[in-house]
Amino acid sequence: MNVIYNAAYKCRICGGVLIDQQTANADIARDCVFHQNFDASLWPHNSGVKPPFYASHGCDDGSIGLADFIGMGATEA
Repeated sequence: MNVIYNAAYKCRICGGVLIDQQTANADIARDCVFHQNFDASLWPHNSGVKPPFYASHGCDDGSIGLADFIGMGATEA
């Protein structure tokens, strides 16, 4: 089974989930979550993935919310 890991964010206003960057490398996905939690200055060089802590989210009601990084969700490729 091939797995893709997607950077996921949750909106503070509406609770909606936003999907951003992705990787097929489980080690990079784990590193993303670890470094978001502890020290973002220690990102692996040339990993190709560096999700920001926050993203903007366009809510269904027209609001513009701030979404927090909540992890790397796995989906089957």
